[in-house]
Amino acid sequence: MDNNELGNNFESLDIDPIFHRFETNSPFTHCSKCYLDLIHSFNNYVIHKEWGTRDLQSEFALCRSCVEDLKSATSVESRNRVNEFIKASGGLGRHSDIIQNASEEMQQRENVEINHCVICTDYIRRPGAAHSLSCMVFQSKVLSLNIATAICGNCNDKLVELLSEETRDSWDGFYQSIIHSPPVEMVDLPRPTRPALIF
Repeated sequence: MDNNELGNNFESLDIDPIFHRFETNSPFTHCSKCYLDLIHSFNNYVIHKEWGTRDLQSEFALCRSCVEDLKSATSVESRNRVNEFIKASGGLGRHSDIIQNASEEMQQRENVEINHCVICTDYIRRPGAAHSLSCMVFQSKVLSLNIATAICGNCNDKLVELLSEETRDSWDGFYQSIIHSPPVEMVDLPRPTRPALIF
């Protein structure tokens, strides 16, 4: 079987509906910045959503190239501060333990990965709690893998405070350039904060 046949027979792994587009209730199919086809290009991509205390505030999907552009717009100082904060929290190890200790029934019933903040491991109450969700989708012509994480509103605010003014300005420009955020029906919601993606 050649690569074309593999591509024609490939079926991507289902993505949790919580990561579907708000306006269409269907999966993201294109990059929200450059509009690259995310499905047929077999491009790795990231889905990011941000909730306030009332409802969804922003959502977008970024292809690998646009993620790299956003990373390059993030100062080394900011990245070092964020990485040091995450490492010092010890949350990644505790979060992994929570997932491993979850019962098989619970893992089948819900997405355990996003029930707790990946940094402080606090339980995230939905709806009602401010938080952000990210889903990294790794795909090829023969494989698709999704890794989802959640960050509570408190930790998200702390991460934003660690960003340099240069990075904050760059991310403001990023928000103005994306296509799908915020949802057009939600014009009365406050302006979304900057995306606290973990690099």
